[in-house]
Amino acid sequence: MNTVVRIKMSLAILMIGAFLFGHALVVFAQDEVNACQAGQPGEGGGVLIGLVDGRCLEAAPEAWASHEGAELELADPLLGWPEAQRMVSEYRQTTGWDWRMPTLQELEALFEARAKVPGLRMPAYYWSSTQSSDGQLMLLEMFSGHIEPSREDDSQALRPVREVTEGWQPVDGGA
Repeated sequence: MNTVVRIKMSLAILMIGAFLFGHALVVFAQDEVNACQAGQPGEGGGVLIGLVDGRCLEAAPEAWASHEGAELELADPLLGWPEAQRMVSEYRQTTGWDWRMPTLQELEALFEARAKVPGLRMPAYYWSSTQSSDGQLMLLEMFSGHIEPSREDDSQALRPVREVTEGWQPVDGGA
């Protein structure tokens, strides 16, 4: 073989090696990214439910309402509005994480991810912090996705959420 052919073959082998090595680096780098994908564990002990308005959200763990000395509760509790607000506040103080009542839009994301979030009551309506134009609190039914207003004295299910602020990147196509 002449020198030109050897050089061309060597360059081709180097290019293939560089491509394969570069591809391996890209795959490795993608594996290192902490994507906001529904069903993945969250840093607050719960499960990620995906993106809402570009924010990665985490739902509280399924036993969030259980406390020391109480029977383990794996399904979300049914509560009146004042008690729901109190429980979220206590949970936030106990865990040190910024848990809060979900908005209706966040409940819709939870509904979409429901198969990957253990402990949801189905069928059951869930509290949101969103109010209708006449001041009623909006609810979302976790089995069907049906939305309707509620009175504060009704008992509904509750699952707190929090925004994950660091260490994640959006997945192509959103949540």
